[in-house]
Amino acid sequence: MVMQCNCDRAARHKAHYCQPQWEALQFLNNQLGEGCLKPDYFDNQINQLLAPYGLSTADDYMTYFGVAFGKNGVELIKKVEGLQEISNFRLPEISKTPSFQTTAPQTHGVGLMLEFNGKAFSYLKLVSAKLKNGELATYFRTLTSYDLASEEAFLGIYGEINPLLLLEKFVNHFNHEYAGYRKNTAHALLAWREVLANMPAQYPIYVHESGDNLSLNHLQRIELNRDFTPELSFQLFEDEQFFRLEPRIRLPENSYTFGSKNILLSPFFVIHNNHLYPINNPAVAKDI
Repeated sequence: MVMQCNCDRAARHKAHYCQPQWEALQFLNNQLGEGCLKPDYFDNQINQLLAPYGLSTADDYMTYFGVAFGKNGVELIKKVEGLQEISNFRLPEISKTPSFQTTAPQTHGVGLMLEFNGKAFSYLKLVSAKLKNGELATYFRTLTSYDLASEEAFLGIYGEINPLLLLEKFVNHFNHEYAGYRKNTAHALLAWREVLANMPAQYPIYVHESGDNLSLNHLQRIELNRDFTPELSFQLFEDEQFFRLEPRIRLPENSYTFGSKNILLSPFFVIHNNHLYPINNPAVAKDI
């Protein structure tokens, strides 16, 4: 950093800061905090401001925010109207009512179902089925808000009811945001993250083809894989008269074209070899 001052002492002490310069440095320290002159100060401040939105400087955050520097330091300027922090999507805890507690054995289980129409993802659903040896086995049906508000839900046949009620709210919120995700990909992606964050680990995940019967034979069990995040890559082809860029989605062992028969692709996840890989980058989600 270069500082200049026109006071008499500045001319006499060229190798040191004069009193006005020291006062200016102290003002910066008081206003912006320690480390404000370090090279990584701006990136650190931006990351702190982006964190509540589930983003960092590694993401394409400039699509959603502008960055300004004011008297209080680094500030974010929203480019997307109505953009909310992740915490604003979290619903309040539902208090447990002792009268609903029961020692009755759990007879039914719950899973998350991803509905597809061919290779096109349609929506999320919660499904219930009767348990056999601890696994969902028979009498599959979709769960609705009315099911969870009914008396049988509070009698314990679904086990712990409070997380299920919360998850059902997040599933509905995601389906609502997904319907218009092209206009607001960031909101839909945050809603998808909330579904995964609030889904109990014991809940299985299934893929179901629209129009098929809702039975175990027509459900494909998949596993959630958080160890790898799909990314976009591009392959360049040279034809006789022009060049062609082909987008591909990169997975741990290979990359695939969007229309590959080996994957099921949505803006928020990729399914391959019975594994679901969540997409975390808003820019990738918007480009798919």
